[in-house]
Amino acid sequence: MSDTDQDALRHQQDASEHEVFDELPETTTEAIEAAIEPPDNRFIPLRAVEVLRALVGPGAPLEDHKDALTSVFGCLREVIDQEARSFERYLLDRYHPFWPDADTASGPSETPPDEAAFLRALAYLLDKCNCERLSDPQLQNAIDTANMHGLRVEIDNSVVRHLEVFVRGRGTITKRFRSARSPIKGRPREIEVFKRLALIVSFHNDEDVILKLFRDIPLADLEALMPHARLRMNWFDRVKVFGGGAGALGGAAPKLWAVLVGSAALTGGFVWVIVGALFGLSFKSFLGYRNTMKHRVGQRTQHLYYQNLANNAGVITTLLHQVSEEELKEALLAYAFLLNGENRSAVELDDRIERWLLDRLGIDVNFDCPDGLETLDRMGLWRDRETLGVLDPDASCTVLEEHWRHRRSEGYHQSRISSAS
Repeated sequence: MSDTDQDALRHQQDASEHEVFDELPETTTEAIEAAIEPPDNRFIPLRAVEVLRALVGPGAPLEDHKDALTSVFGCLREVIDQEARSFERYLLDRYHPFWPDADTASGPSETPPDEAAFLRALAYLLDKCNCERLSDPQLQNAIDTANMHGLRVEIDNSVVRHLEVFVRGRGTITKRFRSARSPIKGRPREIEVFKRLALIVSFHNDEDVILKLFRDIPLADLEALMPHARLRMNWFDRVKVFGGGAGALGGAAPKLWAVLVGSAALTGGFVWVIVGALFGLSFKSFLGYRNTMKHRVGQRTQHLYYQNLANNAGVITTLLHQVSEEELKEALLAYAFLLNGENRSAVELDDRIERWLLDRLGIDVNFDCPDGLETLDRMGLWRDRETLGVLDPDASCTVLEEHWRHRRSEGYHQSRISSAS
């Protein structure tokens, strides 16, 4: 057995010893965090309008250009929303044959449904949302070492046709876990979470493609999000089930002992007493098993209910709104910091924006400068591309209004997908 396998076995044994009290051991959380590298933090955790206010507010670098930059912001938003609406129609049309919740028929089509093409478009959408795909080894490592708090889950990968998990942003939340020292109230602990997690899954015996979007998912809960996960009882559950059944037999034990001590004959009536006791034990254990599994399913459902943000087509709509916001923030920041003409390179621009976000707003991100510059490229907002000189606000608004009126980049996202195929 390799060192890696021995470590994984030790972490799983550690988790089993703690699951009686629903406590996730430190060694398990460390193993999960090591198995899943932090995703790229390109996401700017502010609304686009809040970024604008920070740029033109009191003491901001562009306070004197408030009205002009606000006009550019509005024009940029209209063009980017136009692109997003067109892309939404494109994605929903291709998702319809695989949409589990569709209440309309697909009808005849010149081309058969192309699941692979839809999945490529969906991966592009998630990348534009600044999400990162968990690699197969990362996902498998997390499934192997993770456990729901108080739950045990088994994964049957043989039924899965396609499975992808995308994440964005790492953070921490505080939860209370029961422990040997605090079995009732529990004790608070900070745990690592993914701020956003998107799940794409399909099965061999079904044409549907299931999409789910969650928030604040602990790294240790990844396996329980899978639709093909099966719950199983932990040791505490087994004690409750069989302990209750043994109690049914225990009630009859004194009477049985009295009969045996009295040297009573093994009559037919006595045999029926034994049979009845054994039947009671079996029936009590069966009911205990069913009730325990119902309780576990209820735990899982309640846990995930509050973390679920959207399902299926709703995931596409939600992500497209986020794409629009991300593109608008990136383009606005790039344009605003290019207005003064102090930048000599894209690298310098990237550094200035990241320092400003940290100093002004306390946000430490890896600004996606290439995306911001690419948006300015397709909008035609350059006065001199070589020196990173942009048009003044009035000229920029004129260009953007013409751009929107003639729908010049309405199919931008579709063309990017086609060129990448």
